[in-house]
Amino acid sequence: MVAERRTSRILKPLVAVAGFALAAGVIVYSYWNSSDTPEKKRNYKEYRRKCIIWSPAVEQSSNLETILLEDSVILIPPESGSLQDLLAVGNENAYKIIKCDTWQGVWSCVRHLRAHYLLLKECEIPEAIPVDILNYVNKIISI
Repeated sequence: MVAERRTSRILKPLVAVAGFALAAGVIVYSYWNSSDTPEKKRNYKEYRRKCIIWSPAVEQSSNLETILLEDSVILIPPESGSLQDLLAVGNENAYKIIKCDTWQGVWSCVRHLRAHYLLLKECEIPEAIPVDILNYVNKIISI
């Protein structure tokens, strides 16, 4: 009976200290993970994925090297004109360029990439943009 009192006398403060330490750890962890510093917000906006449907107008209005440095993918549609600039990109960014044989393939790639922005020249697309594309892309930007 004396041993039980001694054990309970030691055990109660030990459990209280452990509970306090656990609660303090959870509070500190949640504070560090939830604080959105301006650096985190800026970096999040900088790395928004872009999906670009390549066309002659896009080629004239954009710098290819700048586009490929960002988090972007270039889709080459069927019957696309000159691909000389794209072929000169090199192997380090070649994985960001996808050649599609049909317009269905282009739209399928857009759906699977789930980019934040879809950049295109609407007048150079022979088919209408599918209605469900807005379910997979946050914003369509016409160049």
